[in-house]
Amino acid sequence: MMRYRRTALVVGAALLLLGLTPVLGQNSLVNPGFETGVMAPWYQDAGSGPEPWNVTNAEAHTGSYSATDVGSQRIRQDFAPIPTADISEVSFWVMQPGGNDAGTTGFAGWFKYQDGSFEQVGTTFTPGGLPEWTFADMTGHLDPAKNLVAFGVWGYSGGGPAEDRTYLDDVRIMGEQGCPGDVDGDGDTDHSDLGELLAAWCTHPGDPDWNPDADLDGDGHVGHGDLGILLADWGCGTAGAPGPDGDGKEPSALPEPPVGGTEPVSVGEVTR
Repeated sequence: MMRYRRTALVVGAALLLLGLTPVLGQNSLVNPGFETGVMAPWYQDAGSGPEPWNVTNAEAHTGSYSATDVGSQRIRQDFAPIPTADISEVSFWVMQPGGNDAGTTGFAGWFKYQDGSFEQVGTTFTPGGLPEWTFADMTGHLDPAKNLVAFGVWGYSGGGPAEDRTYLDDVRIMGEQGCPGDVDGDGDTDHSDLGELLAAWCTHPGDPDWNPDADLDGDGHVGHGDLGILLADWGCGTAGAPGPDGDGKEPSALPEPPVGGTEPVSVGEVTR
């Protein structure tokens, strides 16, 4: 155990020397990557088509699942009001393979605000379709000085001959709210979150132990950056909860990765 902590302390010092600042923020959406294997709390609330929105393992941007539909239909999630000033990112990943044959595909985001107003945003029509996963950023379409209470995404109807299928994954509404290190989603950052993160240590999307909720910095890899965010947030949402050392204080050192793999410290952009 002492060796475990000594090694971890060296890693923590290295992170500080490299100037790797934790990326504060938490996804306000539940089941953002559909990794529960079911839709809830997402639901379809508008449009019609031959196949309603559902969860599939046929395609996934990360993890094992995504949501899919055929036709011009909207998938939506409601949540507690979020001031748009506190939102740093609204985005998702989309794929529409039918465009290779059908010609043009399309998608759009949808915002609903607490005052009852709503807006279709970021409407995009793509000649040739989207045969690969494509990142869609809706952040710039937020209405300032309002409170967002729902977000949705529209599929499309292109008229054939191929089916008008949309795949949706990894939807994000990010802000500096809640506890950034809350891996297990119970509203605090403590031992259970640390255990979840270490169980996914050194994994990437597609690995058996991959947990997208442990990828706190969103770089497609569970490693030192995510651990730094969790430990910087230790005790968030708790009242006098014991730290990893069992003394009610912050941990004295970073935990060592589980036996079976090491992770080099690297700085730079990670391409998914």
